Amino acid sequence: MATFDPELRLVLSLAREAGAIALAYQTGGADVMQAQDKPDDAGPVTRADTEINARLVAALRAAFPGDAVVAEESADDAAAAADVSRCWYVDPIDGTAEYARGESCWAIQIGLCIGGEPVLGVVYEAGAARLSWGICTPDRREAFVVDDSGAATRCAPAVARSPSYAWSAA
Repeated sequence: MATFDPELRLVLSLAREAGAIALAYQTGGADVMQAQDKPDDAGPVTRADTEINARLVAALRAAFPGDAVVAEESADDAAAAADVSRCWYVDPIDGTAEYARGESCWAIQIGLCIGGEPVLGVVYEAGAARLSWGICTPDRREAFVVDDSGAATRCAPAVARSPSYAWSAA
């Protein structure tokens, strides 16, 4: 039975580090963020996106060398995911347009799938000082929201109308 505790500890730490980097860039203003448009109208990208992407990918690959890592700002990752059972998915800043405008509604997202099924996810809304995570396996189903004081609130499964799982604060 896999508990995913080592993975969770690492990813929570990585998300917090990434959030600190993103906030430092965001408070530095437009010149520091260096926002630009991606090719093919794929949306904006900032210096923070690319730096955080590189750091998260490197850390995950170092910690879990047998795992694939697919990250939004890494062009060549998707093909590698087809040949492994464990794959990490990274969005260094989800909501880059809002982030670049100085808003707080953006998040760092890191998730792990095994055999194509999501088993662990972390979302850090650094601008709102909110960290959420969940583990969903046959042996372990739990999710928490941690506020800026460090207090964790367990989320309870909500009534779902489909096979997917929804969560709400308990």
